[in-house]
Amino acid sequence: VYAYWQILNYKRDFDRVGEGHGGVLLAMLTLYPIIPFFFIALRLARGHFRNHYTPPEEGVPLEGFVDADVVREMNRLDNQCREEGRPTSALAANHTWVKYRDGKVAVKGVTFGVENGECFGLLGANGAGKTSTMRMLQLELDPSGGNVTFGNMSAAYSGSINGVRQIVRQGICQQHDTLQGSLTAFDNIELYLRLRLGSSYRREEWAEYIESILKLSHLPTNRLVSQFSGGMKRKLAVSLSIFTGGQVIYLDEPSTGLDPFARRLLWKMVTSSLALDRAVLLTTHS
Repeated sequence: VYAYWQILNYKRDFDRVGEGHGGVLLAMLTLYPIIPFFFIALRLARGHFRNHYTPPEEGVPLEGFVDADVVREMNRLDNQCREEGRPTSALAANHTWVKYRDGKVAVKGVTFGVENGECFGLLGANGAGKTSTMRMLQLELDPSGGNVTFGNMSAAYSGSINGVRQIVRQGICQQHDTLQGSLTAFDNIELYLRLRLGSSYRREEWAEYIESILKLSHLPTNRLVSQFSGGMKRKLAVSLSIFTGGQVIYLDEPSTGLDPFARRLLWKMVTSSLALDRAVLLTTHS
C-alpha cells in the first residue's frame, strides 16, 4: 500500500511539472511487487539444511592431510558413513570446506566427529580457519562443500535452519563479549534458562541450581556484569554455554585472558559438562 501511495505521489509530481511519467510508472509498478518476493526467495534458499554424506572424491580439496591423527579421524568417519549411511556422532563435519568470494579457501576439508560425553579440541595457528569451522558447525556459514551432521537427527532430515537449532540445542561461547552488562550474573543465567525452557521455568525451583553454577564458577551473585573483569566475563560466558540446556557446546578460545587459576577452573567446568553427556567442541592455544 505504501509503495503504491508513493507511485501516486510521483504521478502528481510529474503532472505538476508537465513531464511524461508513463515509463517511470510502469517501471515502478513492475519493481515494487518483485522486491519483497526477491528477499523471500533469498531467505528460503538460505533457510534449508540437509543432513547427508558427501564422498570425499566430489571436489573436496584434500591437500594438507599430513597429520596422522587427522587422517585417522577422517578414515573413522568415512567408515561410519559406509557402514551406517551417515556419521553416528553427536556432531560431525564431513569433508567440510569453505571458499570465500575472493577465492580464498579458509577451511580445506575438515572431517571429524564429536561424541556425547567427549571434549574435542580443535587446534591450529591464528588464521588456520578454526572460527570459520565453528561457524559452519553452528549453521552460521554455508559450507562450499561437504556436510555438517548431528547424530540425534535422521540422515534424511530436511527443514529450516531455526528448526535444526531448536532440535540440536546449541550452547555457544564466542570470542567476543555477548553478555548483558546491565544484569547480574544470576540474572544472565536466569535469562538464558527462561529462553530455553519457556513457560516451564520456575524461578523458585531454579534458584538453587543457578547459585551452584555461580559457586562452581567463583562468580559473585549480585554484582553487575559491567563491573566484572575480563576473566570473570569469560567464566560467565562459558557457564552460559554449558549449563543452560545446550546439548552441543561450542567454546571458541574460552581460555583467552584467563590467569592460571581461572584456566584450571575452566577445564573443571568443561569436565563437569561432560558428566551431563554433552558433546563439547573447543578451540584453544592452551
